[in-house]
Amino acid sequence: MIKRIAILAGCLSTITAIAGFFGHVHPIGDSLAVFQLPLALIGAVLLWRAPLVLLTPAACIAAISVAIVFTPKLSTATPGPYTVYQKNLLYKLDDPQLLIDDILTRLPDVVMMQEVGEANQRVLEGLKEAYPNQLHCPYGSIGGTAVMTRWPVTGETECAEFGGLSAIKALSPEGPVWLVSLPLRWPYPYPQSNQVWELRPILQALDAPIILAGDFNMVPWSHSVRTILRATGTRYSG
Repeated sequence: MIKRIAILAGCLSTITAIAGFFGHVHPIGDSLAVFQLPLALIGAVLLWRAPLVLLTPAACIAAISVAIVFTPKLSTATPGPYTVYQKNLLYKLDDPQLLIDDILTRLPDVVMMQEVGEANQRVLEGLKEAYPNQLHCPYGSIGGTAVMTRWPVTGETECAEFGGLSAIKALSPEGPVWLVSLPLRWPYPYPQSNQVWELRPILQALDAPIILAGDFNMVPWSHSVRTILRATGTRYSG
């Protein structure tokens, strides 16, 4: 009896892990992708004494999930000449001065922020002298997004308040580049997939290379994040 329950639980875990690969079919797939690794490993463990016809797919899904999760972390990226500081401030940032001091100590070329609201507007004000080129776009009750840079700017901006996007076109030493700050909403049953779909044409229309940073509330291998990567022509920094 216990063995049958274990096999049933292992099958359900494996099927649920497989469903995490189908975010392009329904957004619930992305929600399941968040738990894909533990579900796949649980399925493989529970089915290790099951018939081969059940164990094989469970083991394969577990191996694929492990590879998906850990391969990006094992890869090494060659450091580039520019620096980007990415931070979700949290709408109730306790001590803005600590963050201001940290950024001024590092002096990155670009600063991207999310959840910038009334409680932490002081961060933007405290960085105004070092980062005169700033864009802050409101977004919902928890605060908007912001982009700051020490590079000169062209004057072109994009402020998609419905989707939380802030973007400035700047002149980097290598030429024009769009600097994009973007938070994604929570996944299904929340409207993350709708947000991505609405932002996609805006991102595709940006007419220069893109530096993108944000709080995506989603695992890197999800359909939502892959859609953003394709729309922007970007790749992981490492």
